[in-house]
Amino acid sequence: MTTVSATENGRVRHVIKKEHMRILAVTPIVVSEEELVRRQTRYNLLAPKGMEVVLENLKTSEKTLNALATDANLIASERATEYHFQSADPERYDAFMPDCVLDPAINTHQERPVIGILESTVHFLASHYLSMAAIARNDVIANSMSQRVAGYLENAQRGSFGGTSTLDLTFDDIADTSKWNDRVERVVSSMTVDAVINGCSAVKARRRSHGPALVDPTKLALEYANMRNQISNRWEC
Repeated sequence: MTTVSATENGRVRHVIKKEHMRILAVTPIVVSEEELVRRQTRYNLLAPKGMEVVLENLKTSEKTLNALATDANLIASERATEYHFQSADPERYDAFMPDCVLDPAINTHQERPVIGILESTVHFLASHYLSMAAIARNDVIANSMSQRVAGYLENAQRGSFGGTSTLDLTFDDIADTSKWNDRVERVVSSMTVDAVINGCSAVKARRRSHGPALVDPTKLALEYANMRNQISNRWEC
């Protein structure tokens, strides 16, 4: 059962009571079939019991939207993600979630709540008064990520952020877990914050034995949503 009410800032709040939660996730760019399968397999492993994540390739007429390398790419991804969710059948899903740490389209009006991977992660860390930083593969993503985090922390009115460091990696490096984590280790090892947000929704973060904890934002966001749903038998945003 779903009820809807408007919040003060105009964002629609949906309340869902579900024992089994089915989420529609959408890639932020057009990916290959191989990459889509890889990401879906990752969701199958990460989804808590009672939760199903169905990943779809982004629907867009812009065939060149195959990377987030420019500000124009980010704008196009935001618009295409919003349209994809608006085109989805809300009766088939309990929530929507962009498969992207930049949370495209999470503030748009949709027929189902939209889970923000980065928003969930920042709010969770801030609620525990943990200092945080982030990493991203290029400057465009890093700048956008820093802006998003700053906005989330302003709303939370707690938590501290040490900025986003750039890894200088390509889109193809996302599927190379060893290369990604080796680069991450070199960048993160000198940081003094409590937690570092791994700035990609599709990479398995390697557990660190010392220094800042490396947070897998996708894993945390799914567990956070599931925890909220299990505690009150409802999920809302």
